[in-house]
Amino acid sequence: MIEPGQALAVLQDPRSLPGLRDVTYLPPRVGAYGREAGARAEGVMRVGQWEVGLRVLLPLGFPFVLPEVEITNAHELPRHPHVSGWGGSVCYIRASGVMVDQTDPAGVVAFAVDETRRTLEEGWLDPQHAAREWRREFGALWAQACGLASAVSFLKVDDVMRPVWVGIQVITPPLPSPAVRGVSFAALDARREQAGAARGATRNRRRGGREKPSSRWKVVWVADDPGPPPGLPLARKGAKVRRALYVPLPEAPVPPLPRLPGWDENYGSGWDGEGVRGGVREMLGAEGRSRLDALLEQGQVGDDAVMLLSVPRAREGRTLVGLTSHGLGGVHPLAAGQEGQRRLPDPDLFALHQVDRGTLQARGGAHLELAGRRVLLIGCGSVGGHAAQMLASAGVGHLTLMDSDRLAWENAFRHTMGLLGLHAAKVEALAQDLHARVPYVSVTPVPRMLPLGAGDDVPGLRGFDLVIDATGEPTVSLSLAARPDLFGSTPVLHTWLEPLGLGGHAMVSRPGEGCYTCLLVRDDPAAPLSFGPAFAQPGQDFQLDELGCGSYYAPFSDLDARRTAELATRLALDVLRSRVGGAVLRSWRGDAAEFRAHGYVTTPWYDQVTPDVLGGGIAYRSAGCPRCGGSA
Repeated sequence: MIEPGQALAVLQDPRSLPGLRDVTYLPPRVGAYGREAGARAEGVMRVGQWEVGLRVLLPLGFPFVLPEVEITNAHELPRHPHVSGWGGSVCYIRASGVMVDQTDPAGVVAFAVDETRRTLEEGWLDPQHAAREWRREFGALWAQACGLASAVSFLKVDDVMRPVWVGIQVITPPLPSPAVRGVSFAALDARREQAGAARGATRNRRRGGREKPSSRWKVVWVADDPGPPPGLPLARKGAKVRRALYVPLPEAPVPPLPRLPGWDENYGSGWDGEGVRGGVREMLGAEGRSRLDALLEQGQVGDDAVMLLSVPRAREGRTLVGLTSHGLGGVHPLAAGQEGQRRLPDPDLFALHQVDRGTLQARGGAHLELAGRRVLLIGCGSVGGHAAQMLASAGVGHLTLMDSDRLAWENAFRHTMGLLGLHAAKVEALAQDLHARVPYVSVTPVPRMLPLGAGDDVPGLRGFDLVIDATGEPTVSLSLAARPDLFGSTPVLHTWLEPLGLGGHAMVSRPGEGCYTCLLVRDDPAAPLSFGPAFAQPGQDFQLDELGCGSYYAPFSDLDARRTAELATRLALDVLRSRVGGAVLRSWRGDAAEFRAHGYVTTPWYDQVTPDVLGGGIAYRSAGCPRCGGSA
């Protein structure tokens, strides 16, 4: 970081301000968004046919913080998708991962000025590029025009025009607007009061001179169903439900831009009553207008109407925006045949925060196609608890958790719940935690273990897309392999880890294609069965205890449990997405130093197998398996 006096010298460097003329240097002040500037310079840059006044500010922390660039005569220039309406601030960095040489401060300033020129030229001189950027920035511009008016959207944003639902709340007084650069809050409030009084007087005249003020309300949520999705943290006391209309706009043309409060009328066309009436219908085209008219004929229009418009973005997805019209007198703003009719009142604009499943899962890297998948997870200890969190975050829509244990102090350092839900059933604590953490997931806790006797009839075990055995108990895994009738044709994934960081495994078995029993070996007929691809030599006792019988536990860390849970979850997702077929084993191999330091012995398999084989997976199937009927 350089001192303010040095910052001024940086700006005066001949390399710092390429293409600027008539440069003057100004004392420090607070820049856009309240960031204090250590030094400033103003000049004029020619961009196409326009003379652009630029102000370059070096914030405190420069050059570790990039310079701010503002346009001083923004009102005299065409609107630009990357120039803020509140202060003329230019967003000249759009690519992520841009690095500059902080040892060359003058070069950093020159980079900012050059990028500003490029940004302005693309927005003003390249119509196709500008159209893409306007679509990308439309939601942000709409939000600026709305001030604090916003709602939460659970709506599925697609290209299907349809009636939807909104929740509303009565509001008094009108919503405030954020301060506009150079205009005080008091001045803005006065303007809004004058505009509101004028609209109210006009509305009263249209109602026959009645002076009774109309009740105003705001939209607080929108959804496809008459209420927000259950289980989501949205408490709106007293919200009423009413119908609205969702109208997806086509890819062309670019919708008119909303006018920002406090700006000149010619800076954006605005969305007044007449603009909505004619503009939206024109953008829809003949087919869209036909669908719109059919929907309007089905519903009744009162004195108010809510419209939700979606604008296609430049790359993918849609931006959702909202309008509320009051004082309609039974005529919908988008209805046909209104030419020559009375002027419609201007609508209230509101922004929408899209929190629908598709938007949130795409942002979080989850898979939308897993929303309808059902997974049964047996065992919710260290590995199973982490796997439950990962499956939900990956987009699996329905989880059934089965475990009879309760959370205890001993679980604190290697269970995902820690001490949260202490003494509660693990599955119930996990279910509550998942509902609080991950939206749109359905979790069913079953606080008991699966009866696995040969004659046990357990209802409700069909219909799952995957069963995961995360108990780490070989007897449970063997019992599941012995009862292929329990889950029908559903694949079963077994996962467990080995002690002291030696490794972990995840294997998927399918009826008739390979099962847990296929990988069991017995070197001596008198010896117990052991897992063939194990890393630890069989016959060793790894269990520890604190109080003798009944307090045994396996020595492994939370990091090992997480790594194994991730291995199992990735394999589970591949199965659910049909990216893996047949019976497959995947493993991770850790460092054996601690394991061997305790005097334990590894298997030849641990030393022979390579990481790429373990991670890529091994297809297995034992000839003549007594359980699954596999054959070579």
